[in-house]
Order: sequence, then structure tokens, then C-alpha cells
Amino acid sequence: MRIHESRYNRDRQRYDLALRFIQHEARTRTIRTWTGLTDDRIRKLYRACAFDGGPPPVRHRGKSPQQTGYFVRTPEMRQETAVLASVLYLLGVVPLSHVADATRLLPGMQRGEALCAAFETYRRLVPDSRISFEHAVFLV
Repeated sequence: MRIHESRYNRDRQRYDLALRFIQHEARTRTIRTWTGLTDDRIRKLYRACAFDGGPPPVRHRGKSPQQTGYFVRTPEMRQETAVLASVLYLLGVVPLSHVADATRLLPGMQRGEALCAAFETYRRLVPDSRISFEHAVFLV
């Protein structure tokens, strides 16, 4: 494989992952952190999704969730959180050992794909879940 083919494949993977994040209603900053794409590229992807004929993806703005209390407010939320955490752990999204600077070291392509797979699995297990993709990212 030539160098430019490898680069093309890597870029294609970044776009594919960004599209999955967009489908899960992730914020621009979250997509940028996990894929390495620029804000401009992400905005163009949002616009491309809006013109594909279906309803445009929801675009959340503002800060990502930052309160851990959200996950333990009610017994139902604790149960949903336990299911999500279990799936995240089983699919390797959550590392086996403590990571000192998790915010900087965890995001990446491979873990991002596993995160999407885990969230999609979680949504199949808990169809009426109240935990958003952004909350799942925060939990990781």
C-alpha cells in the first residue's frame, strides 16, 4: 500500500467516525477531540448530513455534561448507568487500569469506534434510555 492510500484510509476512518458521532448528536468539540478533525470539517459534515434528504441531525451547543450527579439521581438512572458502564467496560472503552490524564489520553480513533459500538449496544439494551451520547463520553 502506498503512503497516500494509507493516509486516505486514515482520513476516511476519521470522517466515518465523525459521522457516527454526528448521528449520536455529539457536540463539535467532542467530535474534534475524538477524531482530530477541524471545526470547519465537522461543520461541513453537519451540512452534508442535512442535505441527505432525511431530517437534519440535532446539533447541541454549549458545554458538554460535567456533573456526575446526573448518573445517580434516581434508582432508574443508577441502573441505566450501570448497564452503560458495563457495556463500555466489556467493549474496551474504559481502560483496565487508572489513566492519569484520561481527558487527553483516552480519545482516539480505535476507542472512538468502540465508544460508538458500546453506545449503540446500550441503546438496544435500554431503548428508552435517558443517557445521551455526550453523557456516555463524560462517563468514559
